[in-house]
Amino acid sequence: MAFSIRDQTTSQPGGIAFFAVRAFFRFIQFVLSITVIGLYGANLDEYNHDSRWGYGVAVGVLAAITILVYCVPFFRTFWTFIWDFVMFILWAALFGVFRAQLYAQFKAYGRTSMINAMWIDCVNMVLWFVTFCLGIAGFFLARRGGKTMHTGRANA
Repeated sequence: MAFSIRDQTTSQPGGIAFFAVRAFFRFIQFVLSITVIGLYGANLDEYNHDSRWGYGVAVGVLAAITILVYCVPFFRTFWTFIWDFVMFILWAALFGVFRAQLYAQFKAYGRTSMINAMWIDCVNMVLWFVTFCLGIAGFFLARRGGKTMHTGRANA
């Protein structure tokens, strides 16, 4: 399977608009994952290397690396919708851990930065779900590719 710059823009299902929407979501995901790394990483020492904080940093780093890999030219990111779903699950678990177990503690001690970090986790979770759905749409649009439904051989 050969890739070209044309695969990234015009010949891709949905064309340049689909590419621009996915690039926008990926940029926001990258910025928010770096933000989460900074917020949780700054508090690792304060909370005695609690595994929940380490998990938060690990998910942020994994998301940032994923976005950087997706930025490689000629990489068709809609083929990786399964990984987007895995990242959605990881962000959901992170949000759940901090929402269920630590929200009351944050509120009691006036830790608004950690409350904000928890809601950033929620936004990341939603964004990864959106890119998962976009990936499924791109995958099935690419698979269809103008072939007939009955034989899959004729071009439209």
